[in-house]
Amino acid sequence: MTLGDDDGGRWRARPNTTLPVFYSSRVAVVRGVAYFILKNELDSGNIEPDSIASFDFAKEEWRSTILKGPFSSSLAPIAEEKHYWSWSHFMLAGLGDSLVMVHRNSRDCSTDLWFIDNQGMDDTLPLWTKLYSIPWEHSWRSIRPLQVLDDGRIIIWVEDAKVLRSYDPSTTMWHDFFTDSRAGYAMAAPLDDDPPVALANYGAGALPTDVLYCILLRLPADEVRRLRLVCRSWLSLTSDPHFARAHLSRHPQVVALHDNRDEIHVVDLNSGGNVLKRVRLVQKGLTLSSQHDALCVSHASVNGQAYMLDLAAGTAMADVTAKEPGRETWTRPTTVIGQVPATGEYKLIRFRSYSYHPGTASETCEIVTVRCDGCDETWRLRPCPLSVPVFHSSTTVVAGVAYFLVNAAHVDVEPDSVAVFDLEKEEWRPTTVQGPLSSSLGERARKNPVYTSHCTMLSGLSDCLVSVHCNYKSSSADIWFLVDMDKPVWSKGYSMRCEPFGMYPRYCRPLAVLDDGRVAVLLEGARIVRAYDPRTSAWTDLVRLKDYCAITMYHGSFLCSGAQG
Repeated sequence: MTLGDDDGGRWRARPNTTLPVFYSSRVAVVRGVAYFILKNELDSGNIEPDSIASFDFAKEEWRSTILKGPFSSSLAPIAEEKHYWSWSHFMLAGLGDSLVMVHRNSRDCSTDLWFIDNQGMDDTLPLWTKLYSIPWEHSWRSIRPLQVLDDGRIIIWVEDAKVLRSYDPSTTMWHDFFTDSRAGYAMAAPLDDDPPVALANYGAGALPTDVLYCILLRLPADEVRRLRLVCRSWLSLTSDPHFARAHLSRHPQVVALHDNRDEIHVVDLNSGGNVLKRVRLVQKGLTLSSQHDALCVSHASVNGQAYMLDLAAGTAMADVTAKEPGRETWTRPTTVIGQVPATGEYKLIRFRSYSYHPGTASETCEIVTVRCDGCDETWRLRPCPLSVPVFHSSTTVVAGVAYFLVNAAHVDVEPDSVAVFDLEKEEWRPTTVQGPLSSSLGERARKNPVYTSHCTMLSGLSDCLVSVHCNYKSSSADIWFLVDMDKPVWSKGYSMRCEPFGMYPRYCRPLAVLDDGRVAVLLEGARIVRAYDPRTSAWTDLVRLKDYCAITMYHGSFLCSGAQG
């Protein structure tokens, strides 16, 4: 049948070959000719097991001659040994414009790729050259080479394991870059150097670049990283900062500390909890603080030890420890990370409570700069103007400014007041910023400072500071955006009904505004991330994080270093 001809795609009968042909996976089409492995008829003695029949698409007829394979043509003495053939398995593949005989020797656990001389493809006794000898696992029964990359590696589809792998003959190393237990054999179609053209040849018409762009945006970051190995054009497209930022907006990520506290995971919220990266910790962690592509891990100790990680690069940026003899902390220090937009430098802010003598204590605020060559190890004291509780739900850093919810139980300020620290100037704002609740709740807020501080938290959404007020009585959570710090002016952006969360709306922590307008919210008590749609007031489960004890947003990109969401 010819597609798109005047016959309307009708099938035309053609005389079948009288040869015993395998019509399954042992077929390859190269330069308009289909090649088939002949069935192993050892008892007849007329056909060698690696013999090949061919069908000419242009003439629409079977060729009368049989091509001899690499063994029956060059290894005649071995070809006559039936014991040798019992250990062998053959199939055909097309790599570029070359016909390839794939010989799997189960006795030696190896697969040899024999390339035919293109000039001799019409000869009955062609010239075959073995270019690759690939080791394989004993459990593999069927592998198919798809493409030879420019750097010499080979893309191979392993049917039994449902995995797409690349093999480097120079290092004999394997690399997995696609795994799917649901995938079938049809997905293993080879790609040319220009993917849109190759995909267009499979269907009708050309695949525009913008269509390919949209398709790749839908895939998780780990799959995109694997697919960029296919060719240079896909690598260039997926490494572009604009693509990386667009991809990150579609695939928000969180960093989560595992319950065993010795491993952190980067989780894609839009893929049902797909883990993009795992990092082992040298010591057990306690809290996490992230800023763009950097992560700060505070240890579960009282010596103030913490270190920074570049998750995209998978490297440690700095390791900082409090080293002040004669001073002992009576609470675990808390460390917060932030970045100065003007310089790109990262800085750590640390709060510690010291005890000089029994029954006495003092609180200090310190800051240190982390540069590309590591931490300068010089902690600089910055007096605390107020009592600032530093919990994960009451601290956030937005655009180079750190915001802290003030502990109104110990100072005479409004319960939702915010203390402000400028990372570039390394100084506190002389006055606090009045929160949105002080004016809306009136005297009720002033009479219930502890209650109000417990149901108020700070977060960052869309590069803005937000104050979240969780109302127990109405089971709702209001999200207020700071519009003007000096006046101050707050605007209520969302009012979310929290019935799905039971009796604890205070555990609703907004994480991000998704690209479709929904708000991703962490339910800390239930360890689940849900999406709230302000248009329909409906909730949708994104991912369950039951095995994690500390969770924060991650705005870095694994596709392009420096790209940020």
